[in-house]
Amino acid sequence: MRPGGGHAKGSNFERDICRVLTKWITGESRPEIFWRTSTSGGKFTQEAKGGIRGKMPGDIMSIDKKGAWLLPPDGAFVLECKNVRKVDFSRVLDGKGNLMEWWGKHYELCRSCGRRPMLIFKESVRKPMVMFSREDWVGFCSFLGNPSFSTMCFCLPELSLVCGLDSFLKWADSKALKHYFRSG
Repeated sequence: MRPGGGHAKGSNFERDICRVLTKWITGESRPEIFWRTSTSGGKFTQEAKGGIRGKMPGDIMSIDKKGAWLLPPDGAFVLECKNVRKVDFSRVLDGKGNLMEWWGKHYELCRSCGRRPMLIFKESVRKPMVMFSREDWVGFCSFLGNPSFSTMCFCLPELSLVCGLDSFLKWADSKALKHYFRSG
């Protein structure tokens, strides 16, 4: 990749995820009901450093009421997206590596703003994966039933689960999850 190309790579990945999530909820890729937050979450981070409680954490936000239950400004989750050359899966058991670093920071940000963490990440030439807290995963399974695909379990900073994004979106009916979050 050319120097400075990582920013464009990340921005393109975030736009792709906006379309994937839009299709999951509406059945159509366009018009998008999600889009990138201001400076991809940077505005929220700067406001927090100044003691201001911002309204747009994460990389992607809802720009339509159809997605308002899922992502900010009103939704249950804060979504962080990462598109990298290599994910350090081999270091997860030690609680180290880039995946554990991303999750730890994102988990703490979500705790500070009273939201649930969701991390969507992609390693070069691989399909995207999604990571949720154990608590959310248990809630999904109790509401939707156990999935027919495998998940991976990690232990730090809290027990969390990872699965392929495609598999999750096929299993987790968006209308059912919307009802789950609306019903408390």
